[in-house]
Amino acid sequence: MVNLAAGAARAQPCVDLRMLMLGAAALALAACEGTPFETISLADAEAPKLNHGIDKPLVAVGTRFTFTNPDVTWEVVDHSGLYVVWRDNSGNELLTAYDPFLPAVQWSGPQESGRREIRIKEGGLFPIAEGNNVKFDVEGIADRPPSVWRAKWSCTVQAKVEITVPAGKADTWPVLCHRNGREEFLFHFDPAIGHYVQVATFISGQPTVRQLKTYQRGTP
Repeated sequence: MVNLAAGAARAQPCVDLRMLMLGAAALALAACEGTPFETISLADAEAPKLNHGIDKPLVAVGTRFTFTNPDVTWEVVDHSGLYVVWRDNSGNELLTAYDPFLPAVQWSGPQESGRREIRIKEGGLFPIAEGNNVKFDVEGIADRPPSVWRAKWSCTVQAKVEITVPAGKADTWPVLCHRNGREEFLFHFDPAIGHYVQVATFISGQPTVRQLKTYQRGTP
């Protein structure tokens, strides 16, 4: 069996890749130099809820993930307080909680930018185990192009299973998420690398499947 995490640790640095997914009244959070995330304001009470059961980032700075369909490479470029900052090879950036199943709290790029307010209603997935469940509400506010939306999410951890993706074999925890009771997302999370290695999206018709193509671990 291929050990995905061990194989990645031997990878050489990829020098040509630039890259990959709270305050009282308000908390001003300074992001890393060179990123557009200068400040973010969210309720202090939400900070520990977003990272429930996770006491530190699951991915190290410098870690790179390349996914298929389409081929996109994301790199962890900073740990900023309770957040992780990601950059892809097209110059898009994301600000996320430690939990890899929550959508980005903020995003910015050449074509679009915006933010989300995420409210955990009950439960939590971590420490990850079969049967764990979380429910959360999301309000998204896009600046470019302008739009506002709301969604209700529910995610449940399934029984552990081994799968094979282009990057190799992985022992994964499937996490099935529903958005607004209609759309489904099936993630396969590999705790050895702190991220999912496959996600299938079921919105209409055949599922759209994205898989991990290459992986390189950063320096802890």
